[in-house]
Amino acid sequence: MRIDPLKKREDAKVSLVEGDFYALLGGNSNRKSLKVDVPDVNARIDSGDFWVRQDVSGAKFTNYDDDRVEIDAHGDRVSLGRNEGVVIRSGERPRAKIDLLETPSLLAPADDGLVYNAMAEVSWQGVDGASGYWLEVARDPNFNHMVDSASGLTETRFTLKGLDIGTYYWRIAALDQFGLPGQRSLARRFVMRIDTAAPFLRLTEPVSDMIYREANVGVSGETEPGVSISINGRTAPVSDDGSFQLILSLEAGQNHLDFLARDAAGNETKRGFHHYIRDKNFKTD
Repeated sequence: MRIDPLKKREDAKVSLVEGDFYALLGGNSNRKSLKVDVPDVNARIDSGDFWVRQDVSGAKFTNYDDDRVEIDAHGDRVSLGRNEGVVIRSGERPRAKIDLLETPSLLAPADDGLVYNAMAEVSWQGVDGASGYWLEVARDPNFNHMVDSASGLTETRFTLKGLDIGTYYWRIAALDQFGLPGQRSLARRFVMRIDTAAPFLRLTEPVSDMIYREANVGVSGETEPGVSISINGRTAPVSDDGSFQLILSLEAGQNHLDFLARDAAGNETKRGFHHYIRDKNFKTD
Protein backbone atom coordinates (compact mmCIF):
# COMPACT_ATOMS: atom_id res chain seq x y z
CA MET A 1 0.00 0.00 0.00
CA ARG A 2 1.38 3.39 -1.00
CA ILE A 3 -0.07 6.59 0.45
CA ASP A 4 0.31 9.94 -1.33
CA PRO A 5 -0.41 12.61 1.35
CA LEU A 6 -0.40 15.43 -1.21
CA LYS A 7 -3.01 13.84 -3.47
CA LYS A 8 -4.74 12.17 -0.47
CA ARG A 9 -4.80 8.93 -2.35
CA GLU A 10 -3.93 5.33 -1.59
CA ASP A 11 -2.44 3.07 -4.27
CA ALA A 12 -2.39 -0.67 -3.60
CA LYS A 13 -0.67 -3.48 -5.43
CA VAL A 14 -0.75 -7.24 -4.89
CA SER A 15 1.58 -9.76 -6.52
CA LEU A 16 0.01 -13.22 -6.51
CA VAL A 17 2.46 -16.06 -7.16
CA GLU A 18 0.11 -18.96 -6.43
CA GLY A 19 -3.20 -19.48 -4.64
CA ASP A 20 -6.51 -17.65 -4.12
CA PHE A 21 -7.10 -13.99 -3.40
CA TYR A 22 -10.59 -12.82 -2.48
CA ALA A 23 -11.24 -9.19 -1.57
CA LEU A 24 -14.29 -7.40 -0.20
CA LEU A 25 -13.12 -3.81 0.17
CA GLY A 26 -14.76 -1.09 2.23
CA GLY A 27 -16.42 1.80 0.48
CA ASN A 28 -14.92 4.56 2.64
CA SER A 29 -11.33 4.15 1.39
CA ASN A 30 -9.48 6.76 -0.69
CA ARG A 31 -8.11 3.95 -2.85
CA LYS A 32 -8.53 4.77 -6.54
CA SER A 33 -7.67 1.31 -7.82
CA LEU A 34 -5.91 -1.91 -6.94
CA LYS A 35 -3.29 -3.51 -9.16
CA VAL A 36 -2.99 -7.30 -9.12
CA ASP A 37 0.00 -8.89 -10.85
CA VAL A 38 0.18 -12.58 -11.63
CA PRO A 39 2.69 -14.19 -14.01
CA ASP A 40 2.15 -12.78 -17.54
CA VAL A 41 -1.06 -11.00 -16.43
CA ASN A 42 -1.73 -7.47 -15.15
CA ALA A 43 -5.06 -6.40 -13.68
CA ARG A 44 -6.32 -2.97 -12.72
CA ILE A 45 -9.23 -3.36 -10.30
CA ASP A 46 -11.76 -0.69 -9.43
CA SER A 47 -14.16 -3.31 -8.08
CA GLY A 48 -14.66 -3.68 -4.36
CA ASP A 49 -15.68 -7.35 -4.54
CA PHE A 50 -13.61 -9.74 -6.63
CA TRP A 51 -11.67 -13.03 -6.66
CA VAL A 52 -8.39 -14.11 -8.32
CA ARG A 53 -6.72 -17.51 -8.57
CA GLN A 54 -3.26 -18.34 -9.92
CA ASP A 55 -1.76 -21.81 -10.39
CA VAL A 56 0.34 -23.72 -12.94
CA SER A 57 -2.57 -23.82 -15.41
CA GLY A 58 -2.95 -20.03 -15.48
CA ALA A 59 -5.12 -17.34 -13.91
CA LYS A 60 -8.83 -16.92 -13.19
CA PHE A 61 -10.69 -13.71 -12.34
CA THR A 62 -14.26 -13.02 -11.19
CA ASN A 63 -16.03 -9.73 -10.42
CA TYR A 64 -19.08 -9.33 -8.19
CA ASP A 65 -19.30 -5.52 -8.31
CA ASP A 66 -20.58 -2.88 -10.74
CA ASP A 67 -17.10 -1.32 -10.90
CA ARG A 68 -14.82 -2.93 -13.46
CA VAL A 69 -11.89 -5.36 -13.43
CA GLU A 70 -9.55 -4.61 -16.37
CA ILE A 71 -7.16 -7.44 -17.31
CA ASP A 72 -4.19 -7.34 -19.75
CA ALA A 73 -2.53 -10.56 -20.90
CA HIS A 74 -0.38 -11.28 -23.96
CA GLY A 75 -1.43 -8.15 -25.83
CA ASP A 76 -5.16 -8.57 -25.23
CA ARG A 77 -7.54 -6.93 -22.75
CA VAL A 78 -10.80 -8.00 -21.18
CA SER A 79 -13.09 -5.93 -18.96
CA LEU A 80 -15.24 -7.74 -16.37
CA GLY A 81 -18.54 -6.30 -15.11
CA ARG A 82 -20.79 -7.53 -12.33
CA ASN A 83 -20.99 -11.34 -12.03
CA GLU A 84 -18.59 -11.99 -14.89
CA GLY A 85 -15.43 -14.10 -14.97
CA VAL A 86 -12.60 -15.09 -17.28
CA VAL A 87 -10.02 -17.87 -17.58
CA ILE A 88 -6.51 -17.12 -18.86
CA ARG A 89 -4.46 -20.21 -19.66
CA SER A 90 -0.69 -20.03 -19.23
CA GLY A 91 0.89 -18.43 -22.30
CA GLU A 92 -2.51 -17.67 -23.89
CA ARG A 93 -4.72 -14.64 -24.39
CA PRO A 94 -7.84 -14.25 -22.22
CA ARG A 95 -10.75 -16.43 -23.24
CA ALA A 96 -14.30 -15.16 -23.70
CA LYS A 97 -16.04 -13.73 -20.63
CA ILE A 98 -18.23 -16.13 -18.65
CA ASP A 99 -21.46 -15.35 -16.81
CA LEU A 100 -21.12 -16.55 -13.22
CA LEU A 101 -23.53 -19.03 -11.69
CA GLU A 102 -26.45 -17.95 -9.52
CA THR A 103 -26.46 -17.84 -5.74
CA PRO A 104 -27.32 -21.12 -3.97
CA SER A 105 -30.27 -21.03 -1.54
CA LEU A 106 -29.32 -22.08 1.99
CA LEU A 107 -31.60 -24.72 3.55
CA ALA A 108 -30.40 -25.84 6.99
CA PRO A 109 -29.78 -25.03 9.70
CA ALA A 110 -32.25 -22.16 9.83
CA ASP A 111 -30.86 -18.68 10.37
CA ASP A 112 -30.11 -18.26 14.09
CA GLY A 113 -30.87 -21.97 14.52
CA LEU A 114 -29.46 -24.14 17.30
CA VAL A 115 -27.15 -27.09 16.70
CA TYR A 116 -25.69 -29.39 19.30
CA ASN A 117 -22.68 -31.33 20.51
CA ALA A 118 -19.83 -30.00 18.33
CA MET A 119 -21.38 -31.12 15.02
CA ALA A 120 -23.48 -29.25 12.45
CA GLU A 121 -24.81 -30.44 9.10
CA VAL A 122 -25.31 -27.60 6.64
CA SER A 123 -27.28 -28.03 3.39
CA TRP A 124 -28.25 -25.89 0.41
CA GLN A 125 -30.23 -25.99 -2.83
CA GLY A 126 -28.28 -27.12 -5.89
CA VAL A 127 -27.59 -24.71 -8.77
CA ASP A 128 -28.03 -25.70 -12.44
CA GLY A 129 -24.66 -26.03 -14.16
CA ALA A 130 -22.65 -26.32 -10.94
CA SER A 131 -19.75 -28.79 -10.92
CA GLY A 132 -19.09 -28.19 -7.23
CA TYR A 133 -19.57 -25.83 -4.31
CA TRP A 134 -17.41 -23.67 -2.05
CA LEU A 135 -18.34 -23.56 1.64
CA GLU A 136 -16.93 -20.93 4.01
CA VAL A 137 -17.46 -20.91 7.78
CA ALA A 138 -16.32 -18.18 10.17
CA ARG A 139 -16.79 -16.90 13.71
CA ASP A 140 -17.64 -13.36 12.53
CA PRO A 141 -20.08 -11.96 9.91
CA ASN A 142 -17.21 -10.44 7.86
CA PHE A 143 -15.45 -13.82 7.57
CA ASN A 144 -12.19 -12.47 8.95
CA HIS A 145 -11.85 -15.32 11.47
CA MET A 146 -12.23 -18.40 9.30
CA VAL A 147 -13.09 -21.80 10.77
CA ASP A 148 -13.31 -23.85 7.57
CA SER A 149 -13.12 -23.34 3.81
CA ALA A 150 -14.04 -26.37 1.71
CA SER A 151 -13.97 -26.02 -2.09
CA GLY A 152 -14.97 -28.56 -4.72
CA LEU A 153 -17.78 -30.13 -2.71
CA THR A 154 -19.86 -32.34 -5.01
CA GLU A 155 -22.85 -32.81 -2.69
CA THR A 156 -25.28 -30.15 -1.45
CA ARG A 157 -24.57 -30.88 2.21
CA PHE A 158 -21.55 -30.94 4.47
CA THR A 159 -20.96 -31.98 8.09
CA LEU A 160 -18.87 -29.65 10.25
CA LYS A 161 -17.18 -31.39 13.18
CA GLY A 162 -15.25 -30.39 16.27
CA LEU A 163 -16.99 -27.03 16.70
CA ASP A 164 -16.67 -25.12 19.96
CA ILE A 165 -19.60 -23.52 21.78
CA GLY A 166 -20.59 -20.19 20.22
CA THR A 167 -21.91 -18.47 17.10
CA TYR A 168 -20.87 -19.36 13.54
CA TYR A 169 -21.52 -17.82 10.12
CA TRP A 170 -21.58 -19.75 6.83
CA ARG A 171 -22.10 -19.11 3.12
CA ILE A 172 -21.95 -21.01 -0.18
CA ALA A 173 -20.84 -20.28 -3.76
CA ALA A 174 -21.43 -22.55 -6.77
CA LEU A 175 -18.42 -23.48 -8.92
CA ASP A 176 -18.82 -23.80 -12.69
CA GLN A 177 -16.96 -26.22 -14.98
CA PHE A 178 -13.97 -23.85 -15.10
CA GLY A 179 -13.77 -23.59 -11.30
CA LEU A 180 -15.05 -20.00 -11.23
CA PRO A 181 -17.06 -19.29 -8.06
CA GLY A 182 -20.44 -17.71 -8.67
CA GLN A 183 -22.26 -15.20 -6.54
CA ARG A 184 -21.87 -15.97 -2.84
CA SER A 185 -24.98 -16.49 -0.78
CA LEU A 186 -25.83 -14.14 2.05
CA ALA A 187 -24.39 -15.49 5.26
CA ARG A 188 -26.46 -17.37 7.80
CA ARG A 189 -25.54 -17.94 11.39
CA PHE A 190 -26.14 -20.74 13.86
CA VAL A 191 -25.37 -21.26 17.54
CA MET A 192 -23.52 -24.32 18.83
CA ARG A 193 -24.54 -25.72 22.22
CA ILE A 194 -23.52 -28.79 24.19
CA ASP A 195 -26.41 -30.91 25.53
CA THR A 196 -25.88 -34.55 26.50
CA ALA A 197 -28.62 -34.89 29.14
CA ALA A 198 -31.50 -37.27 28.40
CA PRO A 199 -34.93 -35.56 28.50
CA PHE A 200 -37.20 -35.87 31.53
CA LEU A 201 -40.17 -38.25 31.05
CA ARG A 202 -42.99 -38.98 33.52
CA LEU A 203 -46.09 -41.07 32.74
CA THR A 204 -49.33 -40.45 34.62
CA GLU A 205 -51.51 -43.03 32.88
CA PRO A 206 -52.04 -45.81 32.17
CA VAL A 207 -50.56 -47.48 35.22
CA SER A 208 -48.17 -50.33 34.39
CA ASP A 209 -49.55 -53.88 34.69
CA MET A 210 -53.10 -52.63 35.20
CA ILE A 211 -55.96 -54.68 33.73
CA TYR A 212 -58.41 -52.71 31.56
CA ARG A 213 -61.78 -53.77 30.20
CA GLU A 214 -61.88 -51.16 27.39
CA ALA A 215 -59.68 -51.40 24.31
CA ASN A 216 -59.28 -47.60 24.05
CA VAL A 217 -56.78 -46.48 26.67
CA GLY A 218 -55.81 -42.89 27.44
CA VAL A 219 -52.07 -42.21 27.64
CA SER A 220 -50.74 -39.05 29.27
CA GLY A 221 -47.59 -37.72 30.86
CA GLU A 222 -45.05 -34.90 31.09
CA THR A 223 -41.72 -34.11 29.47
CA GLU A 224 -39.64 -31.03 28.61
CA PRO A 225 -40.99 -28.40 26.18
CA GLY A 226 -39.74 -29.02 22.64
CA VAL A 227 -39.25 -32.76 23.16
CA SER A 228 -40.91 -35.18 20.72
CA ILE A 229 -42.85 -38.16 22.13
CA SER A 230 -43.71 -41.38 20.31
CA ILE A 231 -45.68 -44.34 21.68
CA ASN A 232 -45.39 -47.57 19.71
CA GLY A 233 -44.35 -45.44 16.75
CA ARG A 234 -47.27 -43.02 17.02
CA THR A 235 -46.44 -39.38 17.68
CA ALA A 236 -48.13 -37.70 20.65
CA PRO A 237 -48.49 -33.89 20.45
CA VAL A 238 -46.55 -32.09 23.20
CA SER A 239 -47.92 -28.80 24.56
CA ASP A 240 -45.87 -25.74 25.46
CA ASP A 241 -45.71 -26.85 29.10
CA GLY A 242 -44.44 -30.33 28.16
CA SER A 243 -47.65 -32.27 28.82
CA PHE A 244 -48.92 -34.81 26.31
CA GLN A 245 -51.85 -37.17 25.85
CA LEU A 246 -52.99 -39.72 23.29
CA ILE A 247 -55.73 -42.36 22.95
CA LEU A 248 -54.44 -45.80 21.95
CA SER A 249 -56.54 -48.72 20.74
CA LEU A 250 -55.11 -51.93 22.20
CA GLU A 251 -55.79 -55.61 21.53
CA ALA A 252 -57.31 -58.17 23.87
CA GLY A 253 -54.61 -59.75 26.03
CA GLN A 254 -51.24 -58.38 27.03
CA ASN A 255 -49.96 -55.22 25.26
CA HIS A 256 -46.49 -53.72 25.42
CA LEU A 257 -46.16 -49.93 25.18
CA ASP A 258 -42.82 -48.41 24.14
CA PHE A 259 -42.35 -44.71 24.98
CA LEU A 260 -39.58 -42.69 23.34
CA ALA A 261 -38.74 -39.07 24.23
CA ARG A 262 -36.17 -37.30 22.00
CA ASP A 263 -34.92 -33.73 22.42
CA ALA A 264 -33.48 -31.37 19.79
CA ALA A 265 -29.93 -32.50 20.59
CA GLY A 266 -30.84 -36.13 19.82
CA ASN A 267 -30.77 -37.30 23.45
CA GLU A 268 -33.34 -40.01 24.18
CA THR A 269 -35.27 -41.45 27.10
CA LYS A 270 -37.08 -44.78 26.70
CA ARG A 271 -39.75 -46.45 28.83
CA GLY A 272 -41.59 -49.74 28.39
CA PHE A 273 -44.84 -50.87 30.06
CA HIS A 274 -47.16 -53.89 29.95
CA HIS A 275 -50.94 -53.53 29.98
CA TYR A 276 -53.61 -56.23 29.90
CA ILE A 277 -56.95 -55.84 28.14
CA ARG A 278 -59.70 -58.29 29.05
CA ASP A 279 -61.87 -59.49 26.18
CA LYS A 280 -65.02 -57.39 26.03
CA ASN A 281 -67.06 -60.62 26.09
CA PHE A 282 -65.34 -61.82 29.27
CA LYS A 283 -67.96 -62.71 31.94
CA THR A 284 -67.53 -63.00 35.68
CA ASP A 285 -69.44 -65.42 37.93
